Amino acid sequence: MKREDKCKKISIIVPIYNAEKWLDDCIKSVLNQTYKNVELILVNDGSIDNSEQICKKYAKYSNVIYVSQKNSGASVARNNGLKIATGNYIQFLDSDDYLNDDCCEKMLKKMCEENCDLVLCGMNIWKNGKLLRTPHLQESVVDIKSDINNYIFLHPIFASPCNKMFKRKLIDYTFDSKKSLGEDLTFNLEYLKKSKTVATISECLYNVRLDNDNSLNRKFRDDRMEIMLNLNEIEKNFCQEVYKNQNISFAYNQYIYSYHYYFKELTDLYPMKKCIQLIKKYINEDKADIAIKNCSFQRKYYKLFVKILSTKNCFIIYCFLKLRKFAEKILSSN
Repeated sequence: MKREDKCKKISIIVPIYNAEKWLDDCIKSVLNQTYKNVELILVNDGSIDNSEQICKKYAKYSNVIYVSQKNSGASVARNNGLKIATGNYIQFLDSDDYLNDDCCEKMLKKMCEENCDLVLCGMNIWKNGKLLRTPHLQESVVDIKSDINNYIFLHPIFASPCNKMFKRKLIDYTFDSKKSLGEDLTFNLEYLKKSKTVATISECLYNVRLDNDNSLNRKFRDDRMEIMLNLNEIEKNFCQEVYKNQNISFAYNQYIYSYHYYFKELTDLYPMKKCIQLIKKYINEDKADIAIKNCSFQRKYYKLFVKILSTKNCFIIYCFLKLRKFAEKILSSN
């Protein structure tokens, strides 16, 4: 790290709710960073386990700030962390995740060398100590507003705020505390509107644990389709605003992916009658018609899925996805 970079402070904000199993590892991963000018902000969101005691144990460190709030959700916790952050740069870390020891150093180095507004790194995804996958992008620097393909490039690892480094001076808004899902993407899109250059690090420096089965992001809810469609709408509006006169069929494709995910999950969880009721509820909305009309796929499977959606025949949609589920089980068993 160049000497002048050591004057730059990083604030890492950790929202915490009942994370006693993972919190020690999370905190230690920050304290063990090779880059030392780091401020750790622990925000306890009304935990009822031993998370508070663990936080207080580490509050004795000069670079650790501990605050507690009544249970209000991760968005409020992150917003409260932003209020007291004094760093030039911001990182978000979930309490069941952890950082590689050189995460801050490498992300800050990239931020400074490229003079960019946002840095993304790859992620290691773990479950029960087993590495499941490593989503990452090739090393690159893009002018985010010049071409929608630059946004499409970032999209696979863009939704979460946790594998990123932000400039504090560009954050003048908050996470939407009224949303229980999808507030992360909304925050990131607002940040992109204020950004010019985005850099990616191919190395997986952020570690995600999928061991917390109580996470809202991992629970299926009947209203999840509404949440996803609302996010699709926000993303489409972003693309229309930022990429005027460019082809934004990509944004409409996201609606189709949402229908596919939600309807497919229904077939695994509910009897046919309830599945068809929920499919009918969403497939007859105007959003579905607009998405079907404006999407564009290269893969034959999704071309076929769009044709089946366009029939509006809920029984056929159900049977198609049920068959898909059956085929996946057969393939996975071989």
